[in-house]
Amino acid sequence: MATEMKPKKLPGVLVVGSLAITEPVLRQLEQSGRYEFSYAPSVQRIESFLLTKPGVIVLHLPPEREKAEEAFSYLTLLRKHAAVVVMSSTPDMRLYLSAMTLGAFDYLTSYTPVEEAGRVLDNAVARRRWAA
Repeated sequence: MATEMKPKKLPGVLVVGSLAITEPVLRQLEQSGRYEFSYAPSVQRIESFLLTKPGVIVLHLPPEREKAEEAFSYLTLLRKHAAVVVMSSTPDMRLYLSAMTLGAFDYLTSYTPVEEAGRVLDNAVARRRWAA
């Protein structure tokens, strides 16, 4: 008697914020078939997305300093739900240090190679499993 195998559930990645900058890297990761992506347009509209219990949250930082600081204000809240990887359009050391000080799992830029971004997401998902 053959047993049916259920398809393996892919780790969920919740992307919060604008996709304009992050889209090329995330599109390639999504096409790899390693993750299941969902997209929340802003941090103010994430409640329903958090119900799916994502494996990792990618928080996009807007380039405007004021908006980036607003996004940072949600980082502590988001960390309660999953590991948070911050993604920025620029390799700004001040933003990196702020993200890491506030408890981000890692910091990526739109220039991060896809392979490295995938490694970071894999590690963030694995961290969640270890914590569970």
